Amino acid sequence: MSKELNDSFSGRLIIYHLAIYLLFGLFALFVYLSHLTNDDVFAIYFVAFSVISLIIDLIYINKYLIFKDVMINIKSVIQLIALTVGCFVCDVNHLEFFGIIIMYIFIYSEMLSLDNTYDNTILNFKRFLGGIIIFVGVTYTVDHNVDPERFLIGLAISVAVVVISIHTSDLLHTTIYMMNKKYLELESYNENIREENDRLKVYQDRVNHVNNEINLQKINLGKVNNELKALNSDIRALVNIMKEVSSTRDVEECVDILLKNIMNDRKPDICGFYIKPGVFLGNEEIQKILVAREGNNLAPASNIASEKIFTIMIKDMFYMVEKNDYKSVVPISIDGEKAKLIPDLDIDFENLIVVPAFMDNKLYGILLVGDRTAEFFEGGFSFYESAVVNLSSSFENIELYLKMQDMARKDGLSGIYNRAYFNEIFYDISKDAMENNKNLSVAMLDIDKFKSVNDTYGHLAGDAVIKNVAGIMHKYAKEYHGIACRYGGEEFVIILPEKSLEEAYEIVLTMHEEIFNSKVEFEEHIIKVNSSVGISSYPETTSLVHELLSRSDEAMYYGKEHGRGVVIIDGKEEETLHKR
Repeated sequence: MSKELNDSFSGRLIIYHLAIYLLFGLFALFVYLSHLTNDDVFAIYFVAFSVISLIIDLIYINKYLIFKDVMINIKSVIQLIALTVGCFVCDVNHLEFFGIIIMYIFIYSEMLSLDNTYDNTILNFKRFLGGIIIFVGVTYTVDHNVDPERFLIGLAISVAVVVISIHTSDLLHTTIYMMNKKYLELESYNENIREENDRLKVYQDRVNHVNNEINLQKINLGKVNNELKALNSDIRALVNIMKEVSSTRDVEECVDILLKNIMNDRKPDICGFYIKPGVFLGNEEIQKILVAREGNNLAPASNIASEKIFTIMIKDMFYMVEKNDYKSVVPISIDGEKAKLIPDLDIDFENLIVVPAFMDNKLYGILLVGDRTAEFFEGGFSFYESAVVNLSSSFENIELYLKMQDMARKDGLSGIYNRAYFNEIFYDISKDAMENNKNLSVAMLDIDKFKSVNDTYGHLAGDAVIKNVAGIMHKYAKEYHGIACRYGGEEFVIILPEKSLEEAYEIVLTMHEEIFNSKVEFEEHIIKVNSSVGISSYPETTSLVHELLSRSDEAMYYGKEHGRGVVIIDGKEEETLHKR
């Protein structure tokens, strides 16, 4: 029997016993108080019997006692004996006898009915023992206290009730047995169901675990997929940068391509690039800064201010990277946590990095990227590092190309530009001067008595003289943003864009004087050098730019024919001849 059913049965049993014992106690008091008996002992004895029996029942019914079934049987036997003893010690009349018979029936029926042993031997023994006790009490009472003739019918009824109680208890036992069997079957079935539920729960837990693993794998696959998408986007952007920078041999254009692609793909607030001077055949420093725009409007004021600041600071950043020999990305600020590269730099950028750029393991520049958005560099710096590596690779190709181009453009002996490059560059410069109405001056120089130098000291000495003159001309060409070329043999040309005749004349005079004062040391000899120079200027000496070369050549030969070692102006031959 389940605990719930047992608790419910116990509760009802207590109420039932309370009612029976209370009624029996009240019956004893009623008989005494109504003077239906003159025996005081009967009232006291059976009231005490009712109270003690009730207390005992409250204890054993509510408690899960050890040997509870044995205690119930002993209690019932004691109660039957107590009733029989009451028959002996009390003077029982017919009314009291009727009450005792009722209690006999109640206790005897309960003793037989509440048997949980389901053992016929024990059950029959209890029937016999209880019947004997009842028989003794009833017989004694009938023989001594009650008129037999009046209670024969009552006795017969009592015997009938006992018999009925026995049959009722048998029926009840059978019913309880069947119910208990059914209960055990149901309990076994429920146990099987519970075990099956436990197995299902274990299976469910496994399924949930597998589902969790699958969901985790889905999440990881989603992350990997997003990372692959980001990587593919990076690769496409890097390939696009490589393709575009490979299509040009102009360094500044390559920098523009890199910065524009970074702005379009990553959309930072600001990015810039700095290249130190002298990396590509003596280039000047290159620095470019781009800032984010808002639609067709200009950049926000904060970005414009940052552009101005970084234009000033980017050079200092480069030299700080060079000084500290940084080899990888330098995080100046990541999500607001600053690691100041330059102590005086105080710019409101949540994220700011510097990426060093190397060629042949030598630092030549830096990439600067900054943004005010949190977690802007969450994906890392590899994109920017790869972009710089790609740019550096293109720069190496450009550098190689420029060196080869420079070798093709320059004279192998003198180191200045050759006649082929002169023809190429002079066409572009003269066209620009004519289309934009700019001054353009050309000076043709010839080394005086160069043949005698070769004849006297040898051709190696002549080569030394040519190198000396070419070096001086290159110095002045570079200083005044011009171009010096070896035109052929001992003849040289210097182009001076945007220089008037007067400016060009002063420059050439100074250059001519330096050549004259220079001394070429060859072996144990000191060779003096002199030259004749002719100058022509557009538009002052000629209105046709393509005549500049021929007219300066004529002016130069005029000077050679009239004594050498002079600087002659085209159209002012006589005047300039006498100034030597």
